[in-house]
Amino acid sequence: MKRLDSIILAVALVLPAVTGGEPKLAAQIPHPVVEVYSGPAGNDNYLSKLYTVEVFDGTSWLSSYTYSYSRKSKVPWHENEYPSVNFTTFGTNGPLKVRITRLTGAISSIEISPKSKKITAAIRKNVATFTLKPNHKVWITVNHDDANPLFVFADEPKPPVPETGPGLDILANARWTNLPGEDRRRARQWRRVRSAAPRARRSPRRR
Repeated sequence: MKRLDSIILAVALVLPAVTGGEPKLAAQIPHPVVEVYSGPAGNDNYLSKLYTVEVFDGTSWLSSYTYSYSRKSKVPWHENEYPSVNFTTFGTNGPLKVRITRLTGAISSIEISPKSKKITAAIRKNVATFTLKPNHKVWITVNHDDANPLFVFADEPKPPVPETGPGLDILANARWTNLPGEDRRRARQWRRVRSAAPRARRSPRRR
């Protein structure tokens, strides 16, 4: 049996050399392209005080700015309390690990919806880690605290900003006469819609 194992190992090492390839024990999985977006500069009024969210780009953990919004509830759901909505968004073109940290204490339970995605999390103290795929939009409830949910949106990366070209120049300067036939027709339609839009009336100026 040991001899058979030795023969198999020798063939596995010699065959790539004969075919001109490199011996590989496992296929390398490319790291996803990850984009995180910063919050408003110099203003942390919108920064969540309950959660932080980080995403792993294959090399390091990147912080994804997590917003928070709260106001007094006037409906039976947590009436006269101040529930909050916490949310973050980032871009990715492949599956990636997400790490959330509860800033106010340990995590004892976590629910990730929609349940149809069957996303499970590993919990350690006040940190939960799980995997999301592009276009996953999840609603997370930590420690049964439905008054302060966390929403995580894994969007696809944003397309690159187009370079300045004839189309942008024409639109910016409204040079409709230089457009080709089909574009000129659309431009005329746009101008008719714009001219038909109601405009705010100016109050008469006092003299």
